[in-house]
Amino acid sequence: MTTLGTAALGFVAHAAAIYAQLALEIPGHIASPQATRYLGVFTWLTFQTNAICFARFAAVLAAHLLGSASLAVLTVRLFPLSFGLGFMLTLLYYGLDHSNADNVQKREQFRHLCPHCGLGAHLAHGSALPLAVLDACSFAASGYPRPGVVLVVGGYILFYMVQTICNHLATSAWQYPIIADAQRAAGWAGVLLFFAAIALITLGAANLGVAMVAGLDGWKAQL
Repeated sequence: MTTLGTAALGFVAHAAAIYAQLALEIPGHIASPQATRYLGVFTWLTFQTNAICFARFAAVLAAHLLGSASLAVLTVRLFPLSFGLGFMLTLLYYGLDHSNADNVQKREQFRHLCPHCGLGAHLAHGSALPLAVLDACSFAASGYPRPGVVLVVGGYILFYMVQTICNHLATSAWQYPIIADAQRAAGWAGVLLFFAAIALITLGAANLGVAMVAGLDGWKAQL
């Protein structure tokens, strides 16, 4: 299970990330009013990722403080999801989103309204990957069986992609410029190929986290 110290750090860091997105970044109803018309902040993978990781670290803290074995088992099963999402959040943001021309323009356009939007973006995205790696490196796994990846992580990815497509059909807008770029380049095939690539990479990241724990501490042998 995640150690108490790592859980406390993750709890605080993801709480700060959620605060940064809500209080420091440009609100969705200003920056992307069409895409966020119906789902608001839940439109963003950033918010959902930080909320999931925050909730899992909170559950780890509760498991430690209450001595709950069942809650501990649940947090172990959710480890691949929090690792995969946290790992990918930082990579995707700095690899695809931060330097995107549309996003750079929005930060400049609305800087007078949200003067700390740049700092907010770093706080919302920057700590997730280091925390995921720290979690894997300090994970005490010997008392728990190796958690599955495909059902939990793949299920969530499928949920978010279906949500994204449904939101686009309802609003005629994509929340992330990179998806619009993919559609302009290759139509719906480009969008689906982009989604497939993100899904495979996220599943790979989740498996990496499980493998890191196996190499460092070792999961309980299953008879």
